[in-house]
Amino acid sequence: MFSVEEYIIGWAVYLVAVIGLLAVFWRMTRSIPWLHFRQSLRLVVAALLLLPATIEAMPIYWAPAWVKGLLHLIFTGVEGFWPVGRSLIIGVLFTLIVYLVLLIVVHFYQQKRQPKT
Repeated sequence: MFSVEEYIIGWAVYLVAVIGLLAVFWRMTRSIPWLHFRQSLRLVVAALLLLPATIEAMPIYWAPAWVKGLLHLIFTGVEGFWPVGRSLIIGVLFTLIVYLVLLIVVHFYQQKRQPKT
């Protein structure tokens, strides 16, 4: 297995690459006219790229969940994918629910601050 330093360097390289991908995706989705759809799409991509999953061989180590899910799908089939796929789906749904709650709170806060005529 990897040493702790190699593990941290690997995650640092991955996070820099994800920041680059998110910046490119942010630029690509800039032309989508629907604000909430655009923001939701960006959140889904960020959640998919940043969600970690434990590795069975060494539970103290983590890997990107989409990579683990893809490898399980390739090598063990759909049955091996669903434990990781469920966590990906739950992570994305949780992200969208938090976004929806924040939208509602901001909407009510803005309505409250507007002067009534």
